[in-house]
Amino acid sequence: MSAVQTEEVRRRQLANLAHLDRWPALVAELRVPMEAGVDARAAPVQAIVLRWQQMFRDSYCGDDAALGARVRDAFIQEPDLRLGVGIDEASLTYLQRARAVAHHFAGRERRPEAKRAACGDAARGAPVARIAPGA
Repeated sequence: MSAVQTEEVRRRQLANLAHLDRWPALVAELRVPMEAGVDARAAPVQAIVLRWQQMFRDSYCGDDAALGARVRDAFIQEPDLRLGVGIDEASLTYLQRARAVAHHFAGRERRPEAKRAACGDAARGAPVARIAPGA
């Protein structure tokens, strides 16, 4: 991250100190379905992802998508940065799979033709999400 981006992350962290106490609880909440073998596409997991994404924006990057991508990359490349959050490699991988599903559906909802196709797939009983395991 650039010096300006690093400063923005620090400013957000200090402004939102309450989030620091909430990260470990959210990580623990994510681990429950993960350890139970619940598919990352399941509604309860997706609800956790939505809360995670909001807290991530509030804590680190706001609506700056480029900064958010940089922070996520830093968390992946520098495991020591995750110490305060308490997320391990397995939980991070599970979260990434769940985020990919959420992102996939968000993209489909923005495109009317894709939304119609998804509705058609669902009406035929076909699975709507076609995300490979580990994606």
